[in-house]
Amino acid sequence: SADDDSASSSSSSCAAQADNANNKAASRLFDKLDANDDGQIEINEASSYIRQTMGNHKDFDTDKEVNEAAKRLLDSLDSNDEGGTVSESEMMQHLKGMLNPRDVEEWVRLGLRQPKHAPAFAQNAVTGMDFPYLAANGGAALSDELGVRSPLVRKQFVRALKRRMLRLGSPAGVPVRVSCA
Repeated sequence: SADDDSASSSSSSCAAQADNANNKAASRLFDKLDANDDGQIEINEASSYIRQTMGNHKDFDTDKEVNEAAKRLLDSLDSNDEGGTVSESEMMQHLKGMLNPRDVEEWVRLGLRQPKHAPAFAQNAVTGMDFPYLAANGGAALSDELGVRSPLVRKQFVRALKRRMLRLGSPAGVPVRVSCA
Protein backbone atom coordinates (compact mmCIF):
# COMPACT_ATOMS: atom_id res chain seq x y z
CA SER A 1 0.00 0.00 0.00
CA ALA A 2 0.99 3.63 -0.32
CA ASP A 3 1.18 3.99 3.48
CA ASP A 4 3.63 1.07 3.72
CA ASP A 5 5.80 2.59 0.98
CA SER A 6 5.73 5.97 2.73
CA ALA A 7 6.70 4.44 6.10
CA SER A 8 9.47 2.43 4.47
CA SER A 9 10.77 5.49 2.63
CA SER A 10 10.63 7.55 5.82
CA SER A 11 12.47 4.85 7.77
CA SER A 12 15.23 4.53 5.17
CA SER A 13 15.49 8.33 4.99
CA CYS A 14 15.96 8.50 8.78
CA ALA A 15 18.59 5.77 8.62
CA ALA A 16 20.41 7.62 5.84
CA GLN A 17 20.35 10.84 7.87
CA ALA A 18 21.74 9.01 10.93
CA ASP A 19 24.48 7.41 8.82
CA ASN A 20 25.34 10.82 7.36
CA ALA A 21 25.51 12.40 10.85
CA ASN A 22 27.70 9.54 12.08
CA ASN A 23 30.04 9.80 9.09
CA LYS A 24 30.35 13.57 9.56
CA ALA A 25 31.08 13.14 13.27
CA ALA A 26 33.67 10.45 12.51
CA SER A 27 35.30 12.73 9.92
CA ARG A 28 35.41 15.59 12.45
CA LEU A 29 37.04 13.26 14.98
CA PHE A 30 39.62 12.25 12.37
CA ASP A 31 40.25 15.92 11.55
CA LYS A 32 40.88 16.67 15.23
CA LEU A 33 43.37 13.83 15.40
CA ASP A 34 45.07 14.77 12.10
CA ALA A 35 46.34 18.12 13.35
CA ASN A 36 48.57 18.83 10.34
CA ASP A 37 45.85 17.95 7.78
CA ASP A 38 48.04 15.54 5.82
CA GLY A 39 45.40 12.77 5.79
CA GLN A 40 47.29 10.56 8.26
CA ILE A 41 47.27 10.34 12.05
CA GLU A 42 50.89 10.17 13.20
CA ILE A 43 52.28 9.32 16.63
CA ASN A 44 52.83 12.95 17.68
CA GLU A 45 49.26 13.88 16.67
CA ALA A 46 47.79 10.92 18.54
CA SER A 47 49.85 11.79 21.62
CA SER A 48 48.75 15.42 21.48
CA TYR A 49 45.07 14.48 21.14
CA ILE A 50 45.26 12.02 24.04
CA ARG A 51 47.06 14.56 26.21
CA GLN A 52 44.51 17.30 25.41
CA THR A 53 41.32 15.25 25.66
CA MET A 54 42.20 12.43 28.05
CA GLY A 55 45.04 13.95 30.08
CA ASN A 56 44.90 14.37 33.83
CA HIS A 57 43.30 10.96 34.05
CA LYS A 58 44.91 8.23 36.10
CA ASP A 59 45.78 6.25 32.96
CA PHE A 60 47.24 9.16 30.99
CA ASP A 61 48.92 11.48 33.46
CA THR A 62 52.54 10.99 32.38
CA ASP A 63 54.23 11.47 29.00
CA LYS A 64 55.21 7.79 29.01
CA GLU A 65 51.58 6.67 29.46
CA VAL A 66 50.35 9.07 26.78
CA ASN A 67 53.02 7.99 24.29
CA GLU A 68 52.39 4.29 24.96
CA ALA A 69 48.65 4.82 24.44
CA ALA A 70 49.31 6.69 21.18
CA LYS A 71 51.50 3.85 19.93
CA ARG A 72 48.83 1.27 20.83
CA LEU A 73 46.23 3.40 19.05
CA LEU A 74 48.27 3.51 15.85
CA ASP A 75 49.23 -0.16 16.05
CA SER A 76 45.63 -1.27 16.53
CA LEU A 77 43.99 0.95 13.89
CA ASP A 78 46.69 0.87 11.21
CA SER A 79 46.12 -1.82 8.60
CA ASN A 80 48.95 -3.84 7.17
CA ASP A 81 50.27 -0.99 5.01
CA GLU A 82 53.47 -0.64 7.07
CA GLY A 83 53.03 3.13 7.24
CA GLY A 84 52.78 3.42 11.01
CA THR A 85 50.04 6.01 10.51
CA VAL A 86 46.25 5.82 10.37
CA SER A 87 44.20 7.10 7.44
CA GLU A 88 40.59 8.21 7.63
CA SER A 89 39.45 5.06 5.83
CA GLU A 90 41.33 2.90 8.35
CA MET A 91 39.63 4.71 11.21
CA MET A 92 36.19 4.40 9.56
CA GLN A 93 36.77 0.69 8.99
CA HIS A 94 37.59 0.31 12.70
CA LEU A 95 34.49 2.23 13.80
CA LYS A 96 32.17 0.28 11.50
CA GLY A 97 33.41 -3.03 12.83
CA MET A 98 33.66 -2.04 16.47
CA LEU A 99 30.41 -2.95 18.27
CA ASN A 100 26.92 -4.07 17.34
CA PRO A 101 23.86 -2.80 19.28
CA ARG A 102 23.78 -5.78 21.65
CA ASP A 103 27.48 -5.37 22.46
CA VAL A 104 27.01 -1.64 23.07
CA GLU A 105 24.07 -2.23 25.41
CA GLU A 106 26.09 -4.81 27.34
CA TRP A 107 29.13 -2.52 27.48
CA VAL A 108 27.00 0.33 28.87
CA ARG A 109 25.24 -1.92 31.36
CA LEU A 110 28.22 -3.95 32.59
CA GLY A 111 31.42 -2.26 31.41
CA LEU A 112 30.43 1.28 32.29
CA ARG A 113 28.17 0.20 35.16
CA GLN A 114 25.31 2.31 33.84
CA PRO A 115 22.35 -0.13 33.78
CA LYS A 116 19.93 2.80 34.02
CA HIS A 117 21.05 4.07 30.59
CA ALA A 118 21.54 0.73 28.81
CA PRO A 119 17.90 0.39 27.62
CA ALA A 120 18.09 3.73 25.76
CA PHE A 121 21.20 2.53 23.91
CA ALA A 122 19.42 -0.74 23.03
CA GLN A 123 16.17 0.96 21.96
CA ASN A 124 18.12 3.27 19.65
CA ALA A 125 20.25 0.40 18.27
CA VAL A 126 23.45 2.32 19.03
CA THR A 127 26.55 0.83 17.38
CA GLY A 128 30.24 1.70 17.53
CA MET A 129 29.75 3.84 14.44
CA ASP A 130 27.48 6.10 16.51
CA PHE A 131 30.22 6.80 19.07
CA PRO A 132 31.79 9.85 17.34
CA TYR A 133 28.36 11.48 17.07
CA LEU A 134 27.55 10.74 20.72
CA ALA A 135 30.92 12.05 21.94
CA ALA A 136 30.77 15.26 19.87
CA ASN A 137 29.83 18.60 21.43
CA GLY A 138 30.47 17.43 24.96
CA GLY A 139 27.99 14.58 24.61
CA ALA A 140 25.00 16.73 23.67
CA ALA A 141 23.37 13.81 21.83
CA LEU A 142 23.75 11.65 24.94
CA SER A 143 21.47 14.09 26.72
CA ASP A 144 19.15 15.02 23.86
CA GLU A 145 18.65 11.57 22.36
CA LEU A 146 19.52 9.03 25.06
CA GLY A 147 18.42 10.81 28.23
CA VAL A 148 21.79 11.07 29.98
CA ARG A 149 20.93 14.20 31.97
CA SER A 150 23.72 14.37 34.55
CA PRO A 151 26.66 16.48 33.32
CA LEU A 152 29.05 14.27 35.32
CA VAL A 153 27.71 11.05 33.82
CA ARG A 154 27.79 12.59 30.32
CA LYS A 155 31.45 13.53 30.86
CA GLN A 156 32.17 9.95 31.96
CA PHE A 157 30.35 8.59 28.90
CA VAL A 158 32.26 10.91 26.53
CA ARG A 159 35.58 9.81 28.05
CA ALA A 160 34.57 6.13 27.79
CA LEU A 161 33.37 6.55 24.19
CA LYS A 162 36.68 8.16 23.19
CA ARG A 163 38.65 5.44 24.96
CA ARG A 164 36.65 2.74 23.18
CA MET A 165 36.84 4.41 19.75
CA LEU A 166 40.58 4.88 19.98
CA ARG A 167 41.32 1.62 21.79
CA LEU A 168 42.90 3.46 24.69
CA GLY A 169 43.60 1.68 27.93
CA SER A 170 43.68 -1.98 28.69
CA PRO A 171 40.73 -4.32 28.35
CA ALA A 172 39.46 -5.86 31.54
CA GLY A 173 41.46 -8.87 32.61
CA VAL A 174 40.25 -12.32 33.53
CA PRO A 175 38.92 -12.49 37.09
CA VAL A 176 41.60 -13.83 39.39
CA ARG A 177 39.45 -15.34 42.10
CA VAL A 178 35.77 -16.05 41.82
CA SER A 179 33.82 -17.52 44.68
CA CYS A 180 30.18 -18.06 45.49
CA ALA A 181 28.89 -16.80 48.80
